[in-house]
Amino acid sequence: MIPVPTPALLKQVAANENNVYASYHRLIGAALAKQVTRDDSYQRLAVQWSKLNLVPPGETKEATGRRRAAELPQFVTDLNQLPSPAADQAQQPEEDFPPVAESPWFIGLLKLIEANVVLPIETGSPRAMASLRTCFGDEAAAAAPRFRKILQQLRAIHARSDGKSKGMLYNPQLPRSMGALGRGSGAEACIDLSSRFRPHLMSDVEAASTLVHEGSHTIAVEPTVDFAYRNAHAHYLLPPKLALLNAGNYEQVVIDLIGGMPGQLNAGDVKALRDGAGDSLAQVHALMCSRVVRAWVRVYDLIGLVASGRITAEELRGLPPVPSDSRPLLTALLRELFAQLETLMSVVNTYLVLRLGPKPDDELNRAPEQRTKDDPGAHPRPPTPDDIQPLTFETTRTATTVTVSFGWASEGTPDAIARNVLFELTDRLWQGGHSVFNGSEVAHLVQSIQLTDRPGLRAMLEDYYASLSRKAKID
Repeated sequence: MIPVPTPALLKQVAANENNVYASYHRLIGAALAKQVTRDDSYQRLAVQWSKLNLVPPGETKEATGRRRAAELPQFVTDLNQLPSPAADQAQQPEEDFPPVAESPWFIGLLKLIEANVVLPIETGSPRAMASLRTCFGDEAAAAAPRFRKILQQLRAIHARSDGKSKGMLYNPQLPRSMGALGRGSGAEACIDLSSRFRPHLMSDVEAASTLVHEGSHTIAVEPTVDFAYRNAHAHYLLPPKLALLNAGNYEQVVIDLIGGMPGQLNAGDVKALRDGAGDSLAQVHALMCSRVVRAWVRVYDLIGLVASGRITAEELRGLPPVPSDSRPLLTALLRELFAQLETLMSVVNTYLVLRLGPKPDDELNRAPEQRTKDDPGAHPRPPTPDDIQPLTFETTRTATTVTVSFGWASEGTPDAIARNVLFELTDRLWQGGHSVFNGSEVAHLVQSIQLTDRPGLRAMLEDYYASLSRKAKID
């Protein structure tokens, strides 16, 4: 639903101020594009919307603003009454969530974490020590005692569970892509659980590692944040001091020690990844995953800040121009942005395959252009048939394969290559104007997320991304 403009917003529409009409233009255009049923009501609104955006010859800006302000409320009301797209129409059945406090499964998960993770770490098990060294490097000794603190916090949170507002509780509003979400720290902390956090939908390994991940966010002293999730092994690339504060690294230790999952790296593979050896594009993929996930988390945080009335202009600085003083309108825009980032995260983390092109003798040997929001072009000049394309895309139902030419991969830094792949990928995902934010806007937000993130994280994120700015080794 698009929020019907209030009198205060209509004043800004009439005066063409604060990006209010531009924001409605985004939401309405995307809503019309998503409509599946193109009946008479839709056709009437489409024609009306076209007229609302036209400026008749001789009409002044002031008259255009007043006309739009007069017609917009009824137009939004009528648009909201159109049938929702099929995906939105499906009514989710009321879910009967199982109790948490007395749940044998939750109690068993906490016991599993103690027996298979905390005690082996405390007794110096070789397998546990190897996992700590792989995940935390020189900070392994500092990380070890934090697992007992995380378990103590999880037990305290579980003990407070009342099924209403305290402890561990199911939150049907939580995106299913989030297994759980830690909120607060110390004695006030809670852990929201998604609808799929149940024994028949989630394995013990995934559930236990998710609890440790979220529990690490809630400890009273130096709680963790999300610099890098485990997608494309981005967490292994963190410098040790950042790894110590990254929830995904604690999650990885749990996965290692409770039985592991296929595809995890051994210590030698991790060292090669950190050194830029092995797969030449591994750092590029890890960096893309880290940035996309961080942007996704950050926009989710902003939605919460808007709801609480604590959003600031500084926190909105990295977004495309949006009105800052209308909670419903800003929330609608951020929810659409969050959904687009969720789509991008799925593509980058699950379906993206990066390949290195062959090494022809006559390939152009130049570094990739640094694409920016204001310069979305992929090439400094139109390509000719003799050029070797820096990036080529092949999309199927199961994968999006990007082949990076050898010249670009050998001369460009991981960050430069990742930037270009990201802008090209988002342009392809959101071409044709069927989304609230275009591909370049989404890519710019992802690429610059460290500049507008929480103040306490900016320097650490910049250090992390700088550590990946060296050239990858290409064999």
